[in-house]
Amino acid sequence: MSTYIKSVSEDFNNGVDAERLDQDIRDSLITIALEGINLSGDDCSIGFKAPLPSGDIGVLDTVVENHSGLPLETVEEVNASITHQPPFAEPTHRTKRDASGIHTCPSGVATTMDYYVTSIKEIFGGLQVVWDCEEGDWFEAMVYDKDEIIPSGYRAALCEDWPIVSQYVEKVFYPAEGQGKVTKCECNTYPLSAELSPGLYLRIVYHATPSGVSRRVANNYYFTKRLS
Repeated sequence: MSTYIKSVSEDFNNGVDAERLDQDIRDSLITIALEGINLSGDDCSIGFKAPLPSGDIGVLDTVVENHSGLPLETVEEVNASITHQPPFAEPTHRTKRDASGIHTCPSGVATTMDYYVTSIKEIFGGLQVVWDCEEGDWFEAMVYDKDEIIPSGYRAALCEDWPIVSQYVEKVFYPAEGQGKVTKCECNTYPLSAELSPGLYLRIVYHATPSGVSRRVANNYYFTKRLS
């Protein structure tokens, strides 16, 4: 584990709430898994499973600077009855789409892009937007236990090949448009969906051919969330 110590009074603008800071870090573009946060006096110790690359250290500094210090809101479950008349149906899900940040994927390299699942959601696919995609580029997609939340005794039964929980795209080529153009690639399983547990990650790995320039990739996820 690698620990980074920040001063509550000097490095944070609005104090520290450990739970919100934990979420802020997991929602950021930091690539190393968070181990934990400990507050002691003016010291805020932030532990990661491995040393942070230089780029991630800059992201951590930005997260700390922008941290609101406010506690996470407690969402109370509201029981509500829905009255309706035929031919209307009572909804049980609502759309809750979300997206990752824009990632840079160098040519000739396999680039990993992770999305942290904060609450129970169901996913039925997504849309990737790629700038400067080249012919031969492809991707794979999976649910990944990056933070090792699944107990070791259950991994063989629950996972396809732990830490891969389930690999739902093995290999799909992009309909490449070439340099200076935008490629859109949709992976859609609607109406079938997969339920995701909090603490897991959606992982997309972009395999770029050696030709061309670095690609930029944005992943738009198609989620639903239960209302009941």
